[in-house]
Amino acid sequence: MRLKKMIGALCLVLSILSMFVETVAAGAPAGKYEVLETEKTFLVAGKLEVIVFVDFYCHHCLEFDREVLQAILLEYGERLEVKLIGLPVIREESNAAIELYLAAAHFGKGEVMKELLFNVIHDPAEPEKSPRELIGAAGLPFDPVFTLLRSGEINRELQAGIRLAERYGIHATPGVVINGKYRVVDLSLKNLTSIVDGLLRELSTRNI
Repeated sequence: MRLKKMIGALCLVLSILSMFVETVAAGAPAGKYEVLETEKTFLVAGKLEVIVFVDFYCHHCLEFDREVLQAILLEYGERLEVKLIGLPVIREESNAAIELYLAAAHFGKGEVMKELLFNVIHDPAEPEKSPRELIGAAGLPFDPVFTLLRSGEINRELQAGIRLAERYGIHATPGVVINGKYRVVDLSLKNLTSIVDGLLRELSTRNI
């Protein structure tokens, strides 16, 4: 009799656990991604934070930025907080390009510098530009930017970005991590939309 009660209790526990697993699975966003088990999900004032790791010499990064990321931003707008992080993986010059972008971002011209770098590096019709010319084309004074680059602060930012990529298990570009927890496996527009839709629905149910 005692054994029957124990078996009955065990069955009840297993049943509850099964229901819990099904509930969690049902609440997970659709799409192809990996959950970073060692990381904690964080929220940015009701927005999703989308970290994009790029190398400006990476042609796939250019395609992702212009064909996928822009479409996602057009669709979801202010509900996303996109953060671009440089990850030099293609060639030696990648470091200098990323540092130029980071320095320009300090002066509010990160987006402008991003477009300049992608154009100069990947468009055959675009003439080559020196760092000084790129800084001027971004509408920035050369001396303050150059001083910042020489200070070591920008290089420290670059190294911090590399360490973050290693922590997230990102070894190639482009790489995407959402809310510090979801590493996107398939960077197609369809897959990214599925994941973002699911996570935004989760935010709305929490009334955050």
